[in-house]
Amino acid sequence: MHDVRSRHPYLAVRAGRANARRAGPRSLADRFQEVACGPWTVHVGAMQGRRPRMEDAWRVLPKTRVGHRDLTVLGVFDGVGGSPGGAEAAQAAAKTLEQAAVEGMDDLLGSLNAAATQAGGATTAVVVALDPMGHDGGIACVGDSSAYTLRRERLHRLTPRDAAGRHLLTDHLGHPGMHGHLFPFAIGREPLLLCTDGVDGVLRPTDLEDLLRAPDGALGAAFELLFDAIEERGAPDNATAILATLN
Repeated sequence: MHDVRSRHPYLAVRAGRANARRAGPRSLADRFQEVACGPWTVHVGAMQGRRPRMEDAWRVLPKTRVGHRDLTVLGVFDGVGGSPGGAEAAQAAAKTLEQAAVEGMDDLLGSLNAAATQAGGATTAVVVALDPMGHDGGIACVGDSSAYTLRRERLHRLTPRDAAGRHLLTDHLGHPGMHGHLFPFAIGREPLLLCTDGVDGVLRPTDLEDLLRAPDGALGAAFELLFDAIEERGAPDNATAILATLN
């Protein structure tokens, strides 16, 4: 048996420390899940970090009617910390996602904005709808949560950032003048990463790139090691990520 870590520097560097920590309880990683979504394999990780409570939320919908098509829908939401109702707004948006998707991508952010507003808080959102082959999808986003993929083996950010510096949002769900962004995209067979800023605001771009470049059989392990790296750097914020790969 070949050890994929020997061919992948990210896994090789992290593996020893991660194995040592796993001998004891994981104090910060709340959960890891793997979800089969037709031709897509989806890994989800969420970590409360040093924050007093979890204000991130996520949703994976393996087969959902979006307009007139059956698509896989993924979403991450980062409730605005320190504001009343941030966690509640993120949870409300996540719970509303399936119903909002059925109405189509064009109206999705408006429906999520209404849910967050009714919850009395503010949250970011990045939602991706994927077709079975990754050829024809859509992204709806607002705030500073992000979506990444690879372009020519280099990390490529798919989403704009509605922020003026760290934690200073210029647009978000729960805002009466919310604008947001909606655009089509195609990723083909490249992996897709969605995350809150507790992930890409803590790790280096090279860490994210190494994850997405991991061999197919090592992506799940690399994904968990990503959270080990966040823990090593103090886990100052809630951290949530979804990794989708085409089988």
